[in-house]
Amino acid sequence: FTPPADGKYAVFVIGGGGAGGSFKATESQPGCASGGAAGGYAMKTLTLSASVTYTVTIGAGGATNYSGGGNNVGSTGSTGGASSFSGTGISTITANGGTGGNYGQYSASGVASGGTASGGDINNTGGGSGNVTVSQTYQTASTGGGAVGVLTTGLTSPNSLNPNAGASYGTAGASMV
Repeated sequence: FTPPADGKYAVFVIGGGGAGGSFKATESQPGCASGGAAGGYAMKTLTLSASVTYTVTIGAGGATNYSGGGNNVGSTGSTGGASSFSGTGISTITANGGTGGNYGQYSASGVASGGTASGGDINNTGGGSGNVTVSQTYQTASTGGGAVGVLTTGLTSPNSLNPNAGASYGTAGASMV
């Protein structure tokens, strides 16, 4: 990135979000998957020079690792990529990616963790994902992903616990703050 003119600029850096976990259950078996976590967020006001080319790296969102195949199998989502802004005369600003969601037959615990950030005037950790638990066969459940935190730490998606027998359900992702 080359600024059009010398001056003060607000630079915003957000890490890639983690992919959600996945699980393929048979009709008579339970299955759970949690959403991926949000990337970190950094903001810094910088004095930039039109004579300098700055390096912008945009972290990709995490990829799903589900390979298909048989029943009662799943995979953890991949971590999102790190994003950064760097160049001559400035300190690097970095926002790391959120971790991927989990999976399991009766629970998907060990929630995804939000990415961290550094080098900004503001450095916020992204929101994670909630836990998922079912207690009976014929149940499936999931959670949404975490949210980026602009004003404060990102919000974590709600837990998704114990539906009625035979139910499939999920919770929404968290909202950005």
